[in-house]
Amino acid sequence: MAVKLDMSKAYDRVEWSFVQKVMKKLGFDFEWVDTLMKCVFPVSYSVVFNGVTGKTFFLSRGLQYGDLLSPFLFLFCGEGLSSLMRLATDGKLIRGVKASRSGPQISHLLFTNDCIMFGEATERGALSLKRILHEYGVCSGQSVNYTKSTIFFSSNTREEEKKVIAKVLGVQSSNNLVRHLGFSNVVDRSKKVAFQGLKDGFRQRIDNWSIKHLSQEGKEVFIKVVLKSIPTYSMACFLLPKPLCNELERSIWSARRVLEDGLCWRVGKGDHISIWTDLWILGYEEDRLLNHHRHDNIVLVADLVNDATRSWKADLIKNTFRADVARKIMQLPLANSKHEDFQVWRGEQSGIFFVRSAYKLLQEAKLNPIIIQTETKTFYKKLWNLQVPPKLKITIWRISWNYIPSLPNLKVRRVVADSHCPKCHQEEENDNHVFSLCPTSTEVWRMVKLPWILNSNIENIWSWLTWIFS
Repeated sequence: MAVKLDMSKAYDRVEWSFVQKVMKKLGFDFEWVDTLMKCVFPVSYSVVFNGVTGKTFFLSRGLQYGDLLSPFLFLFCGEGLSSLMRLATDGKLIRGVKASRSGPQISHLLFTNDCIMFGEATERGALSLKRILHEYGVCSGQSVNYTKSTIFFSSNTREEEKKVIAKVLGVQSSNNLVRHLGFSNVVDRSKKVAFQGLKDGFRQRIDNWSIKHLSQEGKEVFIKVVLKSIPTYSMACFLLPKPLCNELERSIWSARRVLEDGLCWRVGKGDHISIWTDLWILGYEEDRLLNHHRHDNIVLVADLVNDATRSWKADLIKNTFRADVARKIMQLPLANSKHEDFQVWRGEQSGIFFVRSAYKLLQEAKLNPIIIQTETKTFYKKLWNLQVPPKLKITIWRISWNYIPSLPNLKVRRVVADSHCPKCHQEEENDNHVFSLCPTSTEVWRMVKLPWILNSNIENIWSWLTWIFS
């Protein structure tokens, strides 16, 4: 028989003292072990509730998911189970299985927190496995989830023996050992488990993290340290297929878009385009549809459309928005029949995007030089190679894309009403004004003996940044 074990929260239950003792028992230098364990032992914790800090407490177990050390430290925890199985095999308490007549006995297979144990399909063999798992759990802190574990029997096991063994171990049974765990398929199944675990791990990390509470630096750490460390152990064991690598890479880029959601503007989709929070009228990014008679019962763009005549509700629009905004809205053509909105590429008559039309538009339009590839690549290559703290690089990157909480940006999001500079009260506090034009900023540059960067001939922040870098 083979018992496929499901360990309940395997990483969270690892006792640090057990891992430490196993490493020393294996012969590692005591001082080296103590140094390594300092990477595991955390600082103290305390909970702040309603501004009141609670008592300080310390953890005594658990490995951090995503930490590069965790998979390897968990191997030392699994070494405890391996030792018990080897002792039981030597003492004839457990009899493993052989892949060939003259091959060695195999009593168990371990893959990170997945475990398959082999034994004789008898009540005595089941009791021996039960005692080993109990002892392992007491020492290491691991706990077997028996309801999710499974026994696979060979075809010559009698039904009454299957029932007795399943009752002793308290797990469900499956009749076809060869189909589920034939030795030719063990590695393939391990690969599938590992690959699926990678995809699930990415999805869970992205979905479960409270990323909205992270700083920009914290979001970068989340991507680089947490997400990119998840495949490390599997990549040390298997050559990952290209489709899986591409899928993981797409997940990382998806995470980047999620993390930067607080910086980029959002556009609604379908019948749920909001009037007050979505950019649905091109050219009004700055004004944000400021209205003088806001009606609380108007939430969606669909509320401004007469479904019967498939026309705009002109009176309602004129009474809700400024005249210029109302005129812009009613210029938008409406479909003859109601249906879900869909995206159309205006560079092609067919509405389908092609690179050739995008390239043509870029050549014809007078666009900000930030989208010219050569200059952009040169600038960002210099930026990421700067020997400065990462938070400064990220700040400069945000400035270059106007992803900073300047008052005009906050006004667009309806956070503030006035966008004038609070220092000089003369002009709007846009990024160029903040860093180079404001009298206060000018004085700061002179005080730090960098007056040369003040160039009155430069009108926008991108030109200013690229000029400084060059």
